[in-house]
Amino acid sequence: MKSTKLFLLVVLFLASCATPATSAPVVPTATFTPEPTATQTLVPTPTITPAPTQVGGGSGRLIFTYRKDEFLAAFPDLKGETNVFVTNIDGTSVTPITNGLEGNNYLMSVSPDGSKVLITSTSNLQNKEANLYLVNLDTPESEPIKLADGLPNYYGGNSSAKWINDSEIIYIGKGESGFGIYKINSDGTNPTNIYKYNNDGEGNKPFEILTLSGENIYWDTQSTTKLSSNSVNNKYYVWQSGIAGGERTPLEVNGKQTIFENVFGPDLVFSPDGTKIAWVEGATPESGPPYKNYLHIASISDMGNPYTIETLSGLLVLKWFPDGSRVLVFDLMSVGTPVEEYTKYYEEHPEELKGLQGSVEDLYGVYEVSTSSDTVIKNYNFPTDVMGSLNANAFMDLYDISPDGRQMILSTYKKNDKGGYDAVLKFFNLETSTFSDTSGFTFINTAIDGIHWIP
Repeated sequence: MKSTKLFLLVVLFLASCATPATSAPVVPTATFTPEPTATQTLVPTPTITPAPTQVGGGSGRLIFTYRKDEFLAAFPDLKGETNVFVTNIDGTSVTPITNGLEGNNYLMSVSPDGSKVLITSTSNLQNKEANLYLVNLDTPESEPIKLADGLPNYYGGNSSAKWINDSEIIYIGKGESGFGIYKINSDGTNPTNIYKYNNDGEGNKPFEILTLSGENIYWDTQSTTKLSSNSVNNKYYVWQSGIAGGERTPLEVNGKQTIFENVFGPDLVFSPDGTKIAWVEGATPESGPPYKNYLHIASISDMGNPYTIETLSGLLVLKWFPDGSRVLVFDLMSVGTPVEEYTKYYEEHPEELKGLQGSVEDLYGVYEVSTSSDTVIKNYNFPTDVMGSLNANAFMDLYDISPDGRQMILSTYKKNDKGGYDAVLKFFNLETSTFSDTSGFTFINTAIDGIHWIP
């Protein structure tokens, strides 16, 4: 499970497009002998200045989950402890879309056309199960439509429901066949069991839906190991099933099932179209010496032949760009050490440089890796006091990349003198490596599922 963090603040501007008037059609007249006419003065065609492209692309709207202590002043009559809201990217028209649902409501998935969303809802935080609802964004005042119940309650931290397309949904929860994976139409009809859990252990119980690719669904099971009285180690085993049903099979790399850990963020992620995968292979006591950390990027159909780069640490947060051409990497561990110390180390150990692509500075903090054959690494040179570190009094969450791949939403947190953290949500321009001013926003903290662009 991902740890809960507080977050939100946003700013940018919508643009409108001007449509030139349509000329009236010319009607032919009868043939006649023309009289001499006066010379006409041509009127120059007006130059139309094109409207600027919508910042971030997509619909120009954002979606997020917000806590009662933050929305109560603006929406005193709104039910629920957490609700899902939409807003324009300039912070205007903040609208609750789960109005009427009580308890805790979290965002699961937005339909490909951006018109509908899936919400999980539970009456209180102690409930281990949640209900699945559909909300139509075109008519936010309408009642949410209940589709299913018995979904695991992850408080928005993991995905138990996703869209197959604009009219079909897949979810983990209860149905006529018991707990398992189901497909259902967006109007709640034709529920179909894809995989049934037979109460035969944690290793066989569906935990999270990872992605959909063609006719397949990729999902995981969770294995929990207790380390102490207040800490556990979770590992996730990746499986694949046909959307039409059938036996599950493990997703394997060189004959071994793919396993990942999700400590501070996703370190195994599928591309938006579900055809590629990026994952981290961190050094372990059994893996060395030498103790190396790697980032692998491959086609799902050919995971045994990935493109691989050596990284500074094995604690990476990964996020795909919307077009699947690049992977954004946040090396959480690296920022705990000044980049100068890394540079000095590799100068003193030149043999260690053999596995590194680019310079040490390229692999420090936040950077992107292209998936093309002529792979390029681009570092965004984030200030260290923005990125923070595991041992610092500041840290950063990366939430979403805009549909046009030019903007990123992130939150930065800094420790205050009261022992808590002050959160600031920002837009970061990936082309110019600059932050936007978000000082005009009054909404500050969101719930665990972050803030996302609506397509």
